[in-house]
Amino acid sequence: MPRVRCLAVRWISEDPFPGLVECHLVDANGTVHVLVDKTAVLDDTDRLRPGAAYPMELQLDCRVVAETADAIEIELAHGVIDGLGRAVFFIKRGHLIG
Repeated sequence: MPRVRCLAVRWISEDPFPGLVECHLVDANGTVHVLVDKTAVLDDTDRLRPGAAYPMELQLDCRVVAETADAIEIELAHGVIDGLGRAVFFIKRGHLIG
């Protein structure tokens, strides 16, 4: 499954378990989208903890929806959405892994 680069910027809370983290996803236009979700959904390496050194780069699972000459349209996996309820974004090619 492809992955998109984003940045975990801060620990929010230990509730609900296992905790919430805020991440930023930058789209192809440079707009920063704020994603808040459980640590286990955002990263499977167990790096996201209250005392971790933020910011840190993450790679979120996604699905490629479409490609244009300038950008790739992706849909975030595992129900991850931004603060406006969006899961689909246009990103720069260099932000996609795999």
